[in-house]
Amino acid sequence: MKEQVSLLIAGAPLAADARLARSLARDFALVEWADDLPTAERLLPRCHFDCIVVHVESPQDPALGWISRVRREAGPGPTILVAAGADAGLAAAARRAGATGCVASPLDAAALREAYDGRS
Repeated sequence: MKEQVSLLIAGAPLAADARLARSLARDFALVEWADDLPTAERLLPRCHFDCIVVHVESPQDPALGWISRVRREAGPGPTILVAAGADAGLAAAARRAGATGCVASPLDAAALREAYDGRS
């Protein structure tokens, strides 16, 4: 059954997978894709996104600052990071930015569903 949840997914490595897109469309009511943060920024006013999923590459990734700002402005909805390698520095930076979950790249629908269902 499709849950009435809207996702905004940002990051070029995430948007490239058509199989992931089809799988997420079966599980979530709305899935919007952004290849980069400026595109994600333009999508934010379109609707209330229940969850934001963002690809990050390092603890210095500008996406972490963007996440922090969006969470301050848009509210405390879950933000899930997708990272190729999880290390202590990235985990700490993610917590400071307000991320509620982190999953390994490449992203798959089951991992995203688990991270979303396990949010705090």
